Amino acid sequence: DIANKDHGDRAWARSMLTYLTDLEFYPEFIATPRSSNNGSIQNDLSILTWKVFPNPTSDLLQLSTAQVADGDKVQIQMFDVMGRQVLTQIGSGKEIAVSTAHLNEGIYLLTIKTVSNGLEQHSVIIQR
Repeated sequence: DIANKDHGDRAWARSMLTYLTDLEFYPEFIATPRSSNNGSIQNDLSILTWKVFPNPTSDLLQLSTAQVADGDKVQIQMFDVMGRQVLTQIGSGKEIAVSTAHLNEGIYLLTIKTVSNGLEQHSVIIQR
């Protein structure tokens, strides 16, 4: 299982997750990706609006932002390194808890979609 191997290169894992992940799983939930002029998703940390902690995590991941609009729904998805969706959660508010207790150790791609802030991606490490 590639998710449980130690590659030591987070950039490689992030690029593989981005390559293998279809970001339009819920077309009724409209979110505009933060993109550069060439159409690719930016990895510029200055534009990230969500804090994801602790990372690495074991059983519970916390998401926090000050920039979500009141009543704005938040779609949270996690994908393994093979691109399989392993978690989906819909929430609202500025702080959201995500249980990762059912996931195996490894590297995952977390996507956070909101109408007001668009799409944001984070690499998450599950470690016990």
